[in-house]
Amino acid sequence: MELRTLRYFLKVCEIENITRAATELNTTQPNLSRQLYQLEEELGQTLLIRGKRRITLTEEGKYLRKQARDIINMTDHTENVLRSFQDNLTGEVFIGAAESMAMKFVGAIIRESRNQYPGIHYHINSGNAQDITDKLDRGLLDFGIIVEPVDFDKYNYLELPVKDTWGILMQKKSPLAEKEFICPEDLLDKPLYASGELLNVPGIKEWLGESYLNFNPIMTFNLITNAALMIESGGGYVFSFDGLSYTGQDDPLTFRPLYPKIQASLYLIWRKYETFSNSASKFLSLIVDTVR
Repeated sequence: MELRTLRYFLKVCEIENITRAATELNTTQPNLSRQLYQLEEELGQTLLIRGKRRITLTEEGKYLRKQARDIINMTDHTENVLRSFQDNLTGEVFIGAAESMAMKFVGAIIRESRNQYPGIHYHINSGNAQDITDKLDRGLLDFGIIVEPVDFDKYNYLELPVKDTWGILMQKKSPLAEKEFICPEDLLDKPLYASGELLNVPGIKEWLGESYLNFNPIMTFNLITNAALMIESGGGYVFSFDGLSYTGQDDPLTFRPLYPKIQASLYLIWRKYETFSNSASKFLSLIVDTVR
């Protein structure tokens, strides 16, 4: 498989029309069709169902689309890293980040980096710990910023000087909004929203106590934004960090911390034995200098 052919295939997947895809790729429709047929012949699989108006993917095509995206992303990332070795003042840094107040700290580091090395560009990919470590393991990210727990045997790490406070996000008109803190018994029989990784967070199972046995959120999520929008319109209670949603005087939501208090540590992680580009090394050195 040639990279060019995979890029062609991904463009057709995106647009779902060979003629329009050919126009965007600055090639002809016959040439693009021939490339796709040759790809199918090479793989021995039918990848596309060619309808009169639009293209749809077979199961084999959907699988290749996913793999092709990773292959192209890895290729582009590798090319960018190799180019950065030519000049330590230019390059790109790829960071996967959990939703956390730690990003204020990281933002200040990036601002300082841009002042010293304006040729360095940063790419932030938001996600939960599983999303981030998966991409890190595949070489699609230089660094991850995740909430504990961390596999310290697998990754190099640096604890960031930031802690997030766990609590409950809810509508201001919710009965629990009248409380200063939220205790486990307050949440009994309440419609709960929680991250799919919540029970892996140090201290959460202990905080829930006996309620842990009956802990059954009506919905799980990996990023807080959609969950916050849903409780804003439909009610409910969501486990969240303080400061990730608008809870000002004119906003419809409010946050109450858990009691007893639970705080989470944040870590910058990267693969062991990683060979960094010059730009990624500069970023790491700025983080280390600030933390230590």
